[in-house]
Amino acid sequence: MCFLGLPHSELSSLHRLKHVDLSFSYFQGQISKHISSLHNLTYLDLSCAGADLDGSILWRLGNLSQLQVIDLATKIYLEDEISYSWYDCGPVYSPSLKWTENVRGLKHLSLQGVELNMAGKQLEAPLSRLHNLHHLNLKDCALSGHIPNALRNLTSLSHLHLGWNEFTSRLPTWLENMTGLVSIHFDRCDLTGPFPSSLSRGLIPAFLSTQFRPQILDLSNKSLFGNIPAWLGDLPNLGLIYLLHNNLQGELPSSVNISHYDRINLGHNMLTGSVPIPSVPASDLELLDLSQNRFTGFIPVEIGSLLPNIEFLLFSENDLRGDIPTSISLLQKLRDLDLSGNNFEGKIPSSLTNCTALKRLNLANNKLSGEIPSKIGRLRQLEKLHLSDNMLQGNLPSDVQSCRKLQILDMANNFLSGNIPLWLGQLSDLMILVLRSNKFHGWIPHALGNLSTLHVLDIFHNNLTGAIPPELGKLTGMMDGEAGGSEILNGQSSYGRSYYYKEEINVTNKRLNLTYGDFVLLLITVIDLSSNQLSGDIPSEIGNLKHLHVLNLSGNSLTGEIPVSFGLLEQLESLDLSNNKLRGRIPGQMVQLSFMSFFIVSNNMLCGRIPSGRQFSTFNSTYFSGNPGLCGFPVDKRSCSCEYNSSAGMPPVSEDEEEEEEEEIPWYWYVSWMASFAVGFWGVFGVLCLKKKWRVIYIRILDGYAVGLLNILSLRK
Repeated sequence: MCFLGLPHSELSSLHRLKHVDLSFSYFQGQISKHISSLHNLTYLDLSCAGADLDGSILWRLGNLSQLQVIDLATKIYLEDEISYSWYDCGPVYSPSLKWTENVRGLKHLSLQGVELNMAGKQLEAPLSRLHNLHHLNLKDCALSGHIPNALRNLTSLSHLHLGWNEFTSRLPTWLENMTGLVSIHFDRCDLTGPFPSSLSRGLIPAFLSTQFRPQILDLSNKSLFGNIPAWLGDLPNLGLIYLLHNNLQGELPSSVNISHYDRINLGHNMLTGSVPIPSVPASDLELLDLSQNRFTGFIPVEIGSLLPNIEFLLFSENDLRGDIPTSISLLQKLRDLDLSGNNFEGKIPSSLTNCTALKRLNLANNKLSGEIPSKIGRLRQLEKLHLSDNMLQGNLPSDVQSCRKLQILDMANNFLSGNIPLWLGQLSDLMILVLRSNKFHGWIPHALGNLSTLHVLDIFHNNLTGAIPPELGKLTGMMDGEAGGSEILNGQSSYGRSYYYKEEINVTNKRLNLTYGDFVLLLITVIDLSSNQLSGDIPSEIGNLKHLHVLNLSGNSLTGEIPVSFGLLEQLESLDLSNNKLRGRIPGQMVQLSFMSFFIVSNNMLCGRIPSGRQFSTFNSTYFSGNPGLCGFPVDKRSCSCEYNSSAGMPPVSEDEEEEEEEEIPWYWYVSWMASFAVGFWGVFGVLCLKKKWRVIYIRILDGYAVGLLNILSLRK
């Protein structure tokens, strides 16, 4: 809805109006003064309603004493089981909540995203008077310090959201009196210390055991420690439990029967024991996240029949072992299966390809062997496939080409062999392709140049031969820096109320094995073709990739010169060309690469003087070692010879000749000199030849100077 020409004054005449929803509208001109005259209004939604929503509208709303629902949210959070993002509508500041004093009948108040950090003490008193309030949302309001004590008077509250603020206090004791709470959210706060003893059985607040109506318990990111209390399983209406990112330990109490819940997230703690799978089918359970804990043992073989409606099954980074149960193939609703970072053995069950709803499959960092299931192409919805760091063998199945939605394909550190398939160039959504440390052979397919969204191409340490295809210079995702990061963002770093995971990729950068994840993975662009048997010249087309950050071509048999076009790689941070057979000079244009902090060309046959200035003044001499023909800083050699010249048939260039060549006056200097001479000569003498009057005046002036000079000389005699 877009209000560009609506006469706002007409609103003032709608005296009987009770319900106004102008969310996500855009106003040009003042509208708040017209809304404030609607005295019978009971419902007002101005969330993300445009530029007019400054602090002044809050004071005008104080005239609407009949209001029961007010939504002034300036940030809309879009979250589901997979993704977490938000829409920021622009800042709104409120120095006070005094405007609520005349709106005593409020039942629902959402100020999500409204900045209240300047309200101070003027926040407490007005809040304490809203006795009828059922729903209070102060999420992401820039609040800090202690949780407002005024909330203790709001005994009618059923929903309280204080997440995404900067509270640093302990959980207040007065929460034990809030017996009507259905949901409490303190996510992404910085609450510290243990809970007060009056509230604690263990270190999770025991007052929750007296709350007979809670449906959602979100105590994630709280630095909680101790055991999960047994009474948690006695809360009859609790459906969603989020305790992720704490320091909880011990086993999950037997009273917490996961078959009673819709979603359970216990990830990123220190919980121990066996995998808590119910003995009877948990037909309501959609999400079970036990990742990054210390669970041991086997996954029950009947898991497929016990979790019939599970959509998210996350057991990564534990100490689980044995075979992957084939019964997982019964989970027809499964969208995310993450068993990475365990000790699973045996083959990948071919029956996994029956889970046709899968969008993300992560079996990386286990001890899996055998071949990749040949029918994996049945997973038509698959977007992210991680099988790295196992002992998989055989070829990359041609059926993978049916997974047309693939964004990430990570097969690193296995024993895969055969040619890199041509059909990879048909996966138009592919952003990350990692085939490093396998046994692939043959040529690099030219078709890879069709992957317009590619961010990372890593085929380090294989047995590839032939030339580097110039088509790699057409990777548009590395040319303009717009490779569709928003698509991968939805699964790459997800933090919703349900669960958290992040995509991680290991990349060699500056000779360090680094792990990139979260938003950094969206920003970095990498080509790593190192440690193969590639030959021929480096294609000059690589210089088209202006947003390339890391280029590693080391450990091959590349010949020819370093392309002058590399001087166009304006975003390049790391360039490794070492251990090849490159000849010629280092292009002086590379001095312009101001972001390049790592440049190594050791063990080649380069010659001539090393370019000086800017980043080159920071490089270590070892970066240039093994090139006897190089001289200049930082190499401890003042003179050098270049035994290779790009012009065929040219003899070796000695140091003296090189200095003469460097000191030789360039051709354009002669052109400018001749032009200056022509202008000066014809501008003076040409005019004198054509203008008789000027010529006479000029001669008289010269004659005067001559007579004067003779007189001076005669006086001296």
